[in-house]
Amino acid sequence: MTEPGNLEPQGHAEPNVARMYDHLLGGTDNSAIDREAADRVLEILPGILTGARENRAFLGRAVRFLVRDGVRQFIDIGAGLPTRRCVHEVAAEEAAGCRTVYVDNDPEVVSYARALLHGTPGVRFLHGDLHAPKEILGHPGVQEHLDLDQPVAVLLLTIVHVVADPRPIISDLMASLAPGSHLVLSHMAGSHMPGSHMSGGVQPAVDQIYQGAPARPAQIAGFFDGLELLPPGVVNLAEWRPESPQLVRAAGAAPYILCGVARKP
Repeated sequence: MTEPGNLEPQGHAEPNVARMYDHLLGGTDNSAIDREAADRVLEILPGILTGARENRAFLGRAVRFLVRDGVRQFIDIGAGLPTRRCVHEVAAEEAAGCRTVYVDNDPEVVSYARALLHGTPGVRFLHGDLHAPKEILGHPGVQEHLDLDQPVAVLLLTIVHVVADPRPIISDLMASLAPGSHLVLSHMAGSHMPGSHMSGGVQPAVDQIYQGAPARPAQIAGFFDGLELLPPGVVNLAEWRPESPQLVRAAGAAPYILCGVARKP
């Protein structure tokens, strides 16, 4: 795998959501304009930093759990940049021979990610759109890289907010996969998110992150309809199978990002 590095030489004119997220995770695959934009978002939405890092920690725990449960194939849709403890790295630590397909609809992200992942065994990075789930599963890169007759874990982490009603998309994805496949999902929740009015190219990036969010907890639970929701159910990120009690928020914390993992019967 190519070592990630600072993107400063490219001189980006506008912030990019994937690079901003990389900065929030402590990564180096971002440029000054991304860091400035992310820092300005943090001034208005300070909880986004904790949310981003808890979301990545949840990804790691979910992937480890699934590999230990026998899953060896993963599709991460809306993956962003594959850095900072991403799916294939976590899976490889648990078992040899795991296969991962990353999907993103940003051509710039796809191009850079392919450079980062060049030569990495068991990994593909494809251009695709969550709005077209059948096209994703029918993509030659998916068909050649994964065996869809065997269980696959689909990861949708803080991405379905880009769709007005994600339930048909989730249904299409899971209906095409073998029994024993899993859905790993996280989504922003709460009665409202703070508004923001930012200039200098920041607002479009924030709008892309938050359009369609948040959802009510009952709505998020409904995304798992027809699947076997695994314990502990739909919970705050830090409460999903924590590796130590110290990682869990205080009991009764208001939901900010909820998550869950479910199995296809």
